[in-house]
This record gives sequence, structure tokens and C-alpha cells, in this order.
Amino acid sequence: MQITSLEDLPLAVKNNAMTKEEAAKIIWEEVYTNPRRYGLKFFSEDQKSELLLNIHKEFEKIFDKFIPGTGSFRTFLIGCIAKHKKHFLKVQLDRSLEAKSLATYLQFKSEEEHQKYIVNLSESQNKPQKRNDKIFSDITKQEVQNFEQKYKRIAEITTLVLLLKACKDIDDEFIDSVCDFTGIDKGLLYEKIQELKESVNRKDELQQGLIERRNNSYFYHRKYLQEMLSSTSSENELFILQKKYEKRTKRWKAQNKNLLVRSVSPSNEDIAKVLGIKPRMVSFYINHAKKAKNRNKIREMLNPEEKDEEVKAENPKKSKK
Repeated sequence: MQITSLEDLPLAVKNNAMTKEEAAKIIWEEVYTNPRRYGLKFFSEDQKSELLLNIHKEFEKIFDKFIPGTGSFRTFLIGCIAKHKKHFLKVQLDRSLEAKSLATYLQFKSEEEHQKYIVNLSESQNKPQKRNDKIFSDITKQEVQNFEQKYKRIAEITTLVLLLKACKDIDDEFIDSVCDFTGIDKGLLYEKIQELKESVNRKDELQQGLIERRNNSYFYHRKYLQEMLSSTSSENELFILQKKYEKRTKRWKAQNKNLLVRSVSPSNEDIAKVLGIKPRMVSFYINHAKKAKNRNKIREMLNPEEKDEEVKAENPKKSKK
């Protein structure tokens, strides 16, 4: 059966002249190449690709829902797309509002957290506080005289590396503990944490852009494949389609491969710049913390009062004396 228009598709599927999947691919290409007809005039290429990728399976089901004689198939298709478009735009709006709300929240939290680190003179007069005014180089470049001082420096830098690596998940209590342990200036540390958070957020934005480009490449990969399978074009035209298909397929696979590599934490290079050390040393401190013995030692140094309580619990009689 020769297909001359969109209106021939329901009958072709009914008579088994083509499968629902084949007919759905024709609809997919028709909507993509003629977006104005289907209410997608103001959609960007990325929006159009994402919508079609989300609903392309629905095109196969449309033939079970369409009743011949109740209207044109194109009109029915436009109505179905309008329904999915409404849901798609709602999801996009929710994403946008969520992003704006998150940005507002982060800005509020940034100001709120910053205020927490401003020294309150009246409180400091009543409550003695440990002076934390070191900069990172005071710790990373300090000279040590013995093994104990050397291990203390390693523990301090390791703690800073782990804190900066987990900058998106740390809380105030841990920041306070690290500042008290290392003597690092809290305002300086907070500033660097915010910078690293912003760096990770930018990576998330780039990741989202890569996903959208990957989706677009996949659409063209499928489009050119369908054209080659159903085309009655000349050998030269098929050759051109083949080249386009190979180019898009290569790009799609490369983008998929890039998406496999994703980090939700700052890179070792970023942390090295903050601390003023080499990236390979960041790896050293991370590996140092992977050993249970080292972790426990650092934990004891961070919270010496917990160690004292454990000793008392193990020796109740001695503690009573």
C-alpha cells in the first residue's frame, strides 16, 4: 500500500501494510519537520526533541484510540500532542520554579550562614573563644620538628581536604569542629566552600546541557536511520543519508560516553588550588583517610571529649576513684 499522506496511516496499520512502530516513526518525522502544524511553533530545538523523545512511544498507541469517521487523523493527532505538550510545559515550568526557588534559598542560606560566622563582640566578652585566624598556607606549609607535629599537620590537611570534597553536604557542626581543630579562619573557610559549591553547580548546568544535546543527536540518529530504511531515493541520496547517519550516531555515542563520567563533588584540582598544594597531594590525603586506622585517629583528634567519655565508660571503677 502506497502512503501518500498522514491520513493513510490508520488504514495501513489496520490492513497490516505497516507496523505501528513504522507508522509511529513517520508521525515522529512529520511532527519534527512541521512543528507549526502541531502547536510547536515556539518550541526550541531542544524542547522539541525532548518532547518527541518523551512521547514517541505514545504514537504507537494512537492507532488503537483513533476511530475512523469521527474526524481527520491529523486533527486527532494534534489533539493528542496538545495534551502531552500541556504536561510537558507544566514539567518545564515546575523545573524553572524549582530552580528559582533553589537559587533564592541558597542565596538566603548563604547570607544566613555568613551571619553565623561574624564574631559577636558582646558574646565573646562573656564566653572565651579559641582564636581561629590561620590561612591555608599556615597549615600546608608549616614546618614540623617531630613525628607528632608531622602527623598533626597531615591530620589537619586531610580534614580540610575531606571537608572541601564534601562541600555540598557538610553542616555547621562539622565546619566548627574543623575550624577549632585546624585553627583556620572560619570566614575564609566558608568563602572557599561557597566557591566550590558554585563550581559544582556550574558542572551540573553543563551536564544538563550535554543531556539535551545528546537527546537531540539521538533524534537525528533515529531520523536518518528511518529515512534510509524507508527511502526510495537514488543511490547518491542514500549515500548522503548514510554519511549524515554515521555522523550523528558517532556524536550520540560520544555524548553518551561523556555522560558516564559525572562528579557531584569538586575536583582534586579545584581543592588543590584552594589549599595551595599539588593535585596529587589531594589524592594522597584522600587515600590516607581511607584507612580505618587513620580515620579513627583523626576522629579522636577532632573530638577528644568523645575519647575521654569512651575511656571513662571502659573503666567505670577507675573513674569513680
